Amino acid sequence: MTSVPESTTPVPESTTPVPESPPSLSDSSMQPFEILETPNIKKVKLKLDKTMDTKLNRLRNKFVFGTCIVDFHHVRGPEIEYWIDDTTTEDNEMLKIQHFTKVWAQLPFQALPDGAHLFEETFSNFTLIYDDIEDGCPKLPIDKEDDIELVDGEVKAAEIGEPNKGLTTLFGCACIRQLDMDRLKQEGKTLHRAVGQEEFTRSVIQKSVVVITRYPITIQLKEQLSIITKSYFDQLNFADKGIIKALYDNVSLVYNSHGYRIEDDDLYEGVNDNPSGSTKIIRESDFYIGLNLKELVTKLGRKLLMVYKALLLEQRVLIFCKDLNTLSNIQYSLLSLIPNLLMNLSDCGSPLLDKLSYKLQTPTSLKSSDRGSMLRFVGMPLKLFDKGGFFQPFITLQQLDYLVNKNTQWFLVGTSNDILLERKKEWFDMILYINENDSSFPTEAASAMDFIFKDPEVKLEILSKDLKDWITLTSQDKQFIDYVMNEVSKGQKTTKKETRVEPASSKMLNSNALDIGSYNGGDDFIRYQFEDYLIGMLSTIKYDQFLSANKDNLQTLSYLNLNQFEDQVTEFNSRFIDRYMQTQNFKLFEKYTEDELFNFFEPCHVGTVLIRRARENASSSAKARLRGLFSGWKKVEVTREKK
Repeated sequence: MTSVPESTTPVPESTTPVPESPPSLSDSSMQPFEILETPNIKKVKLKLDKTMDTKLNRLRNKFVFGTCIVDFHHVRGPEIEYWIDDTTTEDNEMLKIQHFTKVWAQLPFQALPDGAHLFEETFSNFTLIYDDIEDGCPKLPIDKEDDIELVDGEVKAAEIGEPNKGLTTLFGCACIRQLDMDRLKQEGKTLHRAVGQEEFTRSVIQKSVVVITRYPITIQLKEQLSIITKSYFDQLNFADKGIIKALYDNVSLVYNSHGYRIEDDDLYEGVNDNPSGSTKIIRESDFYIGLNLKELVTKLGRKLLMVYKALLLEQRVLIFCKDLNTLSNIQYSLLSLIPNLLMNLSDCGSPLLDKLSYKLQTPTSLKSSDRGSMLRFVGMPLKLFDKGGFFQPFITLQQLDYLVNKNTQWFLVGTSNDILLERKKEWFDMILYINENDSSFPTEAASAMDFIFKDPEVKLEILSKDLKDWITLTSQDKQFIDYVMNEVSKGQKTTKKETRVEPASSKMLNSNALDIGSYNGGDDFIRYQFEDYLIGMLSTIKYDQFLSANKDNLQTLSYLNLNQFEDQVTEFNSRFIDRYMQTQNFKLFEKYTEDELFNFFEPCHVGTVLIRRARENASSSAKARLRGLFSGWKKVEVTREKK
């Protein structure tokens, strides 16, 4: 990371910059925009800049970007109190605080969000946009940027530098705690104060410790963050930042000192394949541990598949929940249902980014024993947050311009703030409300949800008539999601009895190491089912396109046995498929995958397979009952003859 200039004058604590105030909901700049159906697309070639590429690779070779403390000041509100990264020294610490307060005005509000005071400990997850070259965060342009199409070979086109070359997405995780001053007095304890520090006048001290990383935080780091934050509060001396510095030094040693590498699980053969002093290996499964897909299925039921299809359709989706832990877990769990997506979110923080699509190429080989090779061949992960879309697990009022910017066409965002609901019909296509209705949920938060909920824990509000038609579930869809729900329910009952359950596996792909320890109804099982659903759908679309392109040669296809599959595209909902084929993520999938993908992955709806299997089982059961019935009659006849 580019260091902050040493010549900059530190800002005294009393003049700490106050983050920009949120825009008014009645501001004309917040009015809904019209999405252009036919954007201006420029054909271009990208100039190579190996020097800058090398610099960026060096800057981005550290998994942990930095750590900070955010404090709630009784006058100025949330603010960055402390910052440490690899270039922080005693001399430039105040400069760092000033710099990153300016870079990310919304960070303090993401790290101490609305509703955080209701919990003794909670977590907030969010994304941050950062320019590694400029060491800053540019604002979204007011006007819509032109779309570009990369060309190569002999095609004539203008050569340009890579747009937004230094921009990338960082991921913040804040562990939020509070300290009740009245409780301290009752216990006969007092807070230690530094020399010259003003006396604590608030009844509650609220702070968060934030770790900022280049990928979504792993469960190992999150647990470490929780332990350190609790210890920081327990020492009753907030002026002593030694334990926070020790946290950063430790994670920097593990994740930054020798670089890191993200890899699929099935590339590993040994348990101890990351010896001391070597590159830090972060596995695919590290991003899944800590998510709760079983709870996702149990809570949402059939609504889960409707939200899933809305995400595929690149809609404007809001998740609303007062429980910050649940809010982020629901969103990351949803994204984990797209194979390998959590490992490829560097473009998700801004609607301007589409760098991952620059590197796409049609695979020329397929290794069936390698899960990663299979996923790449089938076009995974889908680019759900390519140019025009963004993901923000917790969006603040300071970021409302992202929702209505002309460059924004779709998104997945989360909030616990009721204010965003005031313009819901203009800003969102779908809202998923989650109500944590249990005894541990604070009374104040529960009462705040009464205006939405009466009985159900989950409410799905679809604000677009077209979307209702697009995501209506077919009978095959219902069969699929009901099967997943039933297996999760059975798995929970079986687990309670502590009896052995059947291992889960993906029908479409070789799952290799991912199968170890998984079982029907478990999180891996759920991911496999959605993986099969998605790949089956994509293969079915390819097959339908193949049949349409060869509709005048059906006899030839039949003779060559090239149309041996049933065309099941309507079983996914024809209106959904028609709309899906207009999305950006499908266009990229279509461009960079084999036209005859159906020869490698069966073009079928998982629900159809389940229905067929159920009928076969029912038929077998009926035959068995008939055999038993006739067998009984024979025994009766034999008995009569003996008499």
